[in-house]
Amino acid sequence: MPLRCKPGDTVFLNDDGGGHRWVVITKPNKDGCVVMVNFTDAASCPDRTVLFTRQSDKNIFDKPTRVHYIYAEIIKTDILIKRANSKDIVSDYKPCKETILSEIIDGAFKSEFTTYEILEELGIHYPEKFNHYYPNGLEI
Repeated sequence: MPLRCKPGDTVFLNDDGGGHRWVVITKPNKDGCVVMVNFTDAASCPDRTVLFTRQSDKNIFDKPTRVHYIYAEIIKTDILIKRANSKDIVSDYKPCKETILSEIIDGAFKSEFTTYEILEELGIHYPEKFNHYYPNGLEI
């Protein structure tokens, strides 16, 4: 199944740390960009907001896994799809379950590691959740 850059799409991207699975958590915005977050080994992740196990989704998680929100990115879909067709990606596309996607999105609003830029973008896509977690807006 090809990468579609839809919420819940996951891909494994090679990086300096050997590689991580990333998940798209928004639809493309007016500029064609999506927000992505990465999964990392729970033992080495300082962000304790969410935890997934093999029981959460055996197709995606083979060990205790967390989302490290500090590494969240806003990326153009055409660049991501280009990477998906290059050697930067292990052809390992897997969609995640709706329940996991929802927990990841809620976690982004809860995590102390999520940047203002990411929170602002998420607020556009998920205004009800944004207003729930930030009823007075973002305080800088």
